[in-house]
Amino acid sequence: EASPSLLTFFLFQMMFCGTATTIISGAVAERMQFRAYLLVSVLVSGLMYPLLAHWAWNGIEAGEATGWLNSRGFVDFAGSTVVHSLG
Repeated sequence: EASPSLLTFFLFQMMFCGTATTIISGAVAERMQFRAYLLVSVLVSGLMYPLLAHWAWNGIEAGEATGWLNSRGFVDFAGSTVVHSLG
């Protein structure tokens, strides 16, 4: 059974993943075919965002940040670096 804090963290990640994808849509509006944008969205949402989010925030829901970037001193204020670097 999922705890409320785990559900909250999932919703946080889901919204940030969507935000990263919409930043891309604003950058390529009317410059890319819709099918190509759908492919980019699938790649970003299914592969790139989870990988970068794992590097930045792994373990943070348990109170101990153990991600690859966090272990090297990376600090991401409110998710802006992860989301905007993908966008």
